Amino acid sequence: MQKAPTPESRPSDWPPPHQRVRGERRHQLAARLKKKYDAGSSIRALAAETGRSYGHINQLLHEAGVDLRGRGGSRNRTNVRASHQRPERANPWCRVPSSQRAELAAKLKEEYEASHGTIGTLAAKHGLGYHLVRALLHEAGADIRQGSPT
Repeated sequence: MQKAPTPESRPSDWPPPHQRVRGERRHQLAARLKKKYDAGSSIRALAAETGRSYGHINQLLHEAGVDLRGRGGSRNRTNVRASHQRPERANPWCRVPSSQRAELAAKLKEEYEASHGTIGTLAAKHGLGYHLVRALLHEAGADIRQGSPT
């Protein structure tokens, strides 16, 4: 649980955190919060700044008629970091088209049954995911081995 800021750390122009705010003063507080929220501040940042709870700030913003942003920040493409964008899939077999699926499944089944390797080694060899290879082997009717005896 977050402690309320001490009077020295809190700007004096905000009402004290444990004091009720009613009437015109409440409308003014909601309008100030709306202005800061629309400028980009988060609800959590406003709660920390005012010393009030997240829920109270949320309620005041609703009273002020704010359209709240979705979770996860701005969806403006210029603000999204490149690291948050989904990378291109390196392997074209990640999603196998139905026209090629049976052919690939048969090829994998033949290799799997001819070798003593695991599904994991077969997947790595072809650059595929373990679960995809396992599903394709099942589709091809391969006899899946149950691990090595210890």
